[in-house]
Amino acid sequence: MKKLLHILLPLTLFWMFTASKCKKDELPPETQEGKNTFGCYVNGELFVPRGGGLGPIKICYYQLIYPSENGYVFQISASDKSGNVPKNIAINIDSMKISEGLIIQLKHGIRGVEGGAQYSGEQGADGIHRFYTNDEVLGQIVINKFDEINHIAAGTFWFTAVNSLGDTAKITDGRFDMKYTR
Repeated sequence: MKKLLHILLPLTLFWMFTASKCKKDELPPETQEGKNTFGCYVNGELFVPRGGGLGPIKICYYQLIYPSENGYVFQISASDKSGNVPKNIAINIDSMKISEGLIIQLKHGIRGVEGGAQYSGEQGADGIHRFYTNDEVLGQIVINKFDEINHIAAGTFWFTAVNSLGDTAKITDGRFDMKYTR
């Protein structure tokens, strides 16, 4: 009996560890209930918000900043602070009222342009690299749910971004289901 216990106990612990590890290393499901989830792949590697330290690891807001110009600003941002180099993804939509079913091209992300996206966190000899969408490297965000009563924004996204050295970062299979602030 003791011999069987010595065999089964390590196998059971290994299986439990492996099963829990697999669950943590997956994208969150595509939901639309305000579950405050965010995830994607960056160059094929899983990116989910995690870690601690100063500041939040997920932010989503929708605000009227420029009332005379229908100037709504929507931003969703997430950080992975678990490693030596913090990583961040941010998507900004400027001067546009958000609604369900909206598909927005991610380009510059500067005032007067619909939207843009950025990724930061790759460490280079010259510091942390920041990658941005522009006219040549684009992306897209789809708003699948936008509930202004319960303040829920949910959707999908992807983008390719470039840094100052011409390197690219490919963000794929992005999804979010967030409660936003006003």
